[in-house]
Amino acid sequence: MPTEFKLKSLAPGPPSGTILQLQGKLSSVNQDTLTHSSTCYKRNDYYHNTCIEMLRNGYHKAYSEMFNLIEQRKLEITAAGPGTLLSLAPVVHENKEYLDAFKEKLTAAEEAERKSEQIKVYSNISELALYFSERKLTWLSHHFFDKALAIASEIIADNGKSLCEASERCGLACESRGEIEASRAHLEKAVELSQGRGTWKTADGDTWNQTSSFHLSRVLRLVAEKESSMESQLQLLEKSVMAADTSKYEKTISTANYHYGLKLFQAKMHQKARQTLEKGLENALVIQNDELVQKITAVLSDLIRARGAEADAILETAEAILKKAVDKVESQGGQCSVDALSQMSLLYNAYKKHQQATELIQKAYHNCQEAKNRERSTRVAVGTVVGNEHLLEYRRQMALATKNKKNLRVLVNWKNLANLQTLQTSDKAEQN
Repeated sequence: MPTEFKLKSLAPGPPSGTILQLQGKLSSVNQDTLTHSSTCYKRNDYYHNTCIEMLRNGYHKAYSEMFNLIEQRKLEITAAGPGTLLSLAPVVHENKEYLDAFKEKLTAAEEAERKSEQIKVYSNISELALYFSERKLTWLSHHFFDKALAIASEIIADNGKSLCEASERCGLACESRGEIEASRAHLEKAVELSQGRGTWKTADGDTWNQTSSFHLSRVLRLVAEKESSMESQLQLLEKSVMAADTSKYEKTISTANYHYGLKLFQAKMHQKARQTLEKGLENALVIQNDELVQKITAVLSDLIRARGAEADAILETAEAILKKAVDKVESQGGQCSVDALSQMSLLYNAYKKHQQATELIQKAYHNCQEAKNRERSTRVAVGTVVGNEHLLEYRRQMALATKNKKNLRVLVNWKNLANLQTLQTSDKAEQN
């Protein structure tokens, strides 16, 4: 008789009463009924939903501007093709933060416009421009800088403050795009509007007139570079110096005077070039800018060689200016002392006063122990100055070496041993 097997349940289910309780709980939960709009909201991306929200709340103008900007950008990216700079740039319509900034500022601006509060409109558009500028989205920041300028030009209540601010920002935007003439026009307007407005200040405490003049000085030099005639270049560079003086920034003043002085020297207007370069040198020494001191000293050295009768007077003035710097910082030691001594040495070297040049550069090299980051450049200067001092002796030995092998050996020893005593030894041997 076959054995009967009974299957056992591996996981016995709950009693029938428990099932009824669970069904009762599920039926008591409030479930949202999905409407057409809520279904679309869950299905659409954030950009689409932002557009719908702006339209639903009545901000049609704000929506239109955002939508048109983004869609135009999409077309430009498509036209550029994959792998281009445009295709690699951040995608605005996929970034929630960017879309929220669009919505917040554009809707606030539209609401302020309805109330005829133009200053608030300008404020929101300017903030949006700065927001995108900080994130390097220049195609958006430049658009809103231009729009802010258009709005500011209609504001009368703030005595031109908004227009001044917008003009400077548009000037800098134009400069970054390479539109130098447009940049100049905007910055000149900003300087004009901020004239005498001492209460308009930046967070650093500088007046708006100072900062606008600072930027204008730089842009005028860029405009001068594009001019072909010497007369136009000189006029623009002179204006650059005037703007730099208004800015009261020592580096800007020194830089502007250097460029103007260099151009005056090239135009052979030596007297004015001398005055301009000396002014630039004084400002460069105030801020201890080694690069500018080097550049100005080099032009002064060329001027000394070109001026013959006036050379001694030019040298004396430049020497006096540099000596002030040496006296000022030598007691402090360190880097500033090395720089000042080196520059004074190079000035003597250019004027062929090699003994004074050697003394100063050796002193600078000695001070390098306190400024190790200057040791390499000072070594180069030492080699240059000492080499110039003994250049005539080197040439004499070269001339003798063509006829006498002993003199050739002297030059080889001089090179290998780096010892000037070898030359003196050879001279004594010749005399004997």
